[in-house]
Amino acid sequence: FLFTEKVLERQLARARKLGADLVVIEINSPGGEVESSFRCAEMLEAVNFATTVAWVPEMALSGAAIMSLGADLIVMHPNARLGDAGPIYANEFGQFELVPEKIRSDLSIRIRNLAERTHHPPALAQAMVDNTLVVFRVQNQETGQESFMTDNELQVIENPGQWKKLEQVFKPNDDDFLEVTGEKAVELQLAEMVVQ
Repeated sequence: FLFTEKVLERQLARARKLGADLVVIEINSPGGEVESSFRCAEMLEAVNFATTVAWVPEMALSGAAIMSLGADLIVMHPNARLGDAGPIYANEFGQFELVPEKIRSDLSIRIRNLAERTHHPPALAQAMVDNTLVVFRVQNQETGQESFMTDNELQVIENPGQWKKLEQVFKPNDDDFLEVTGEKAVELQLAEMVVQ
């Protein structure tokens, strides 16, 4: 992802110099290194001269999902996949394992903060790296606004009685992290639209 980071930096500078007001980044990757992925996401987030679009034709998994969350908008092919960013490492036997809980906890907070800043559903972004969450689609009884929240969020939100649980959209699973197709991503407000 370090190569991607340098290329992205150069191309964003080029777009700015050309006076672009829309920047589309094609993201098609099974993942990458965590810190580099966050730096790419933060580069996209920092673009103030144009609207940024992450276009996902096939997959944006793991670090690529993190990078996608840095864009203003996510647009996907209907069958493309987004998510599954649970952090792993190779143990002394060369087998992949989940990183220790302390690292996952920090990553969970960081991806949630990124999603909040870029206006993507924070609880769903968090479920991409934390498979212990239960996430609900909820609706504000006064405004009709729909959102996605965990039980913890519902307990600490201002006026919790105003929110009604509609359905559970992600439940804890020892093996899987949130991963959605383009169509499901639009339904869950992670992506803005699907296109062929």
